[in-house]
Amino acid sequence: MDRYLLLLFLIFFTSSASASSFEGKVTHVYDGDTLVVSYRGHGFKVRLLYIDAPEHDQRYGSASKAMLQKIVGNQDVRVEYDQKDKYGRLLGLVYLNGYNVNATMVDRGMAWVYRQYSSDARLLELEQRARTAKKGLWRDAAPIAPWKWRHR
Repeated sequence: MDRYLLLLFLIFFTSSASASSFEGKVTHVYDGDTLVVSYRGHGFKVRLLYIDAPEHDQRYGSASKAMLQKIVGNQDVRVEYDQKDKYGRLLGLVYLNGYNVNATMVDRGMAWVYRQYSSDARLLELEQRARTAKKGLWRDAAPIAPWKWRHR
C-alpha cells in the first residue's frame, strides 16, 4: 500500500482514546473549526481538536466554513472528546462515516495543524502535502496562521 494511503487510512479509521463520545446531527457550522451537534435534544458546540481554521474575517475564512458545511452540514457524526475549552465548547474529534473530519480539513487545505496543541506527525504530513499541492489557503504565497491573525 502506498505510504500516503496508509497514512490516510490510519488517520481516518483509527479512533481516539477520548473519554466520551456521542452521535448526533450537525445543526450549525460557525466556521472552519467549530460546529454544533444536536444530541438528545441539546445542541453541543464542538471545537475541532488539533486544528485551527482561518477566522471569519480572514482570507479563506468563508471558504473554510463552506468546506466544513459541505462535509458535515446536516449529517450524522460521531464526536469523541475528553475536555472543554475556556468557552465551554467540547474539544473533539469529529467523524463522518468513520472519516476524521479534523484531518480532512487539514488535508483539503482549509485548516492548519494547531501546533500549540498538537505535534501529531500524521496531521503535520497532511498539512505539508496540502501546502505542496497548493490546496485551499496554501494558494497564498504567505498565508497567516489564525493564531497570529488573532493577535494582530
